[in-house]
Amino acid sequence: MNIFRSYPIPRPMLRSLSALLLLPGLALAQTEPPTVLRARTTLKLVPLTLIDTSTPTLMLGAEYRLLPRLSVALDYGYSIRRQPYRYRYRTDWHCHKLRAELRSYFAEQATQAGFWALEAAYVPQRYTLRSYDQAEYLHYFDPARVRRDVWALGANAGWLWGLGPHWRLELAGGLGARRRSVRYAVQNEHVMSRGGVYEGLFASDETPGTTAWLPQLALRFKVGYALGAAQRR
Repeated sequence: MNIFRSYPIPRPMLRSLSALLLLPGLALAQTEPPTVLRARTTLKLVPLTLIDTSTPTLMLGAEYRLLPRLSVALDYGYSIRRQPYRYRYRTDWHCHKLRAELRSYFAEQATQAGFWALEAAYVPQRYTLRSYDQAEYLHYFDPARVRRDVWALGANAGWLWGLGPHWRLELAGGLGARRRSVRYAVQNEHVMSRGGVYEGLFASDETPGTTAWLPQLALRFKVGYALGAAQRR
């Protein structure tokens, strides 16, 4: 007598066993809450940079999620119109904006989530200058090509909203510091008195060779379009 002889298992019993084995996974998938952070990659438009009073640019970007609540983002902008009226003395002006961000999300829900972010930015400007104000004096010289560079670091906090499966809106604000440097060579300079010590008080600093650290108050508004879906870990 062979005690190890196998017996066929009825099909109804096989189906029941399969259902029991799959039940925990199905229950886990059903209990996982929906989240606005499902997308792995989000393309973005930064509309407020178009009305920036000092460096108007068209800025686009992308955010990539490394983990469910951790992402990196990169934004790039380029000047598409002339300087505002108050900077009309800058000719042949153009500007780039490059901004990198490390972002962490919290309080995620089906249609919204909060976040905080660390941000670094670089804004190089190039233009031609023929004069600049310095207190009560006005300096004239031969046309000079100016290198005006701004480096910035900041911390932001904000909120993300989901409008359907793909569209996203986000609003954030924060504080930081920026370093501004102005470099160019002056030739055939002539200095004239303006007649008042406060007349050029609020003019932009165009003095060659200057470097300054300044506080920064940031306001960010972005419109995004989410691509694909991320695996929850």
